Amino acid sequence: MAKILFVIASSVDTPICTDQVISKPRFDREFGHFVCVLVVMDLRKEPKYRVLVERYDFGFFVDLEYDNLLDFLNYCN
Repeated sequence: MAKILFVIASSVDTPICTDQVISKPRFDREFGHFVCVLVVMDLRKEPKYRVLVERYDFGFFVDLEYDNLLDFLNYCN
């Protein structure tokens, strides 16, 4: 599961780690269909808010949300 999440998160930039939710057995998880992934990002690039995930014969979109996204000033980097 973590490998799949890292592939999806790598479309944003470099994934570092996930939260502890995915390490729990499926039936012990809290309600919700989300996971937090720590990603190192280049703030000079526009953030993506939706990623297309394609499998063999189907595809679906994954919506992305960002916590603690810092403001980036282009004139001083």
